[in-house]
Amino acid sequence: MIGVCAGTFVLAEAGLMTQHYTCVSWLHFRVFRALFPDHRVRADRIYNLDKQRDSCAGGSSAADMAATIVRRFISREAECNALEVLQLDKARTLADIQPRRPLALDCEDNRLRVVLILMEGHLDETLSVQKLAATVGVSCRQLERLFTTHLKMSPARAYKQVRVEHAKALLLQSKSPLIEIALEVGFTSASHFAREFKSIVGQTPSQFRQAA
Repeated sequence: MIGVCAGTFVLAEAGLMTQHYTCVSWLHFRVFRALFPDHRVRADRIYNLDKQRDSCAGGSSAADMAATIVRRFISREAECNALEVLQLDKARTLADIQPRRPLALDCEDNRLRVVLILMEGHLDETLSVQKLAATVGVSCRQLERLFTTHLKMSPARAYKQVRVEHAKALLLQSKSPLIEIALEVGFTSASHFAREFKSIVGQTPSQFRQAA
């Protein structure tokens, strides 16, 4: 069975994805987690082939996933024919990452892009450096070096910056109380939120909202 874009929600609602990873667009990641907290979900790749359940983020990734399935179960020649019909030069692979630039940081290193996407998807909880490093197949020390080399900051600092950037969007788009925004992006209290927000933005959340 295959779930394409929002079709993955249909499969999950029917109880057909509980034992499988579900690939969704980063746009839908947090909604999927909220609706199906016991499911394994990813938004770092464009599609996922998992035993008897395949899923993709939607859009052009459906063609990439289809090409991989055709090659796997028919032949590479059949894949090439299908790509020609679709006017595509080549198909992206399981290793290709969703074309998402995290809110706060820009980086060309694919491992860091995956980690930053994971951070954005887990704002209300903190994924450990160990778990983030394991996701991209490096050690904690290697991940810290990657952050220092490419972004000039630690993973913890990057996580904080991603949280603050999301909080900025919420402050501008909603009238939610500061404590609600603080908790939604993973800060433990309004005072903690205000302190960390000011250290990055130079204003308190209240001042930022009033100045907008």
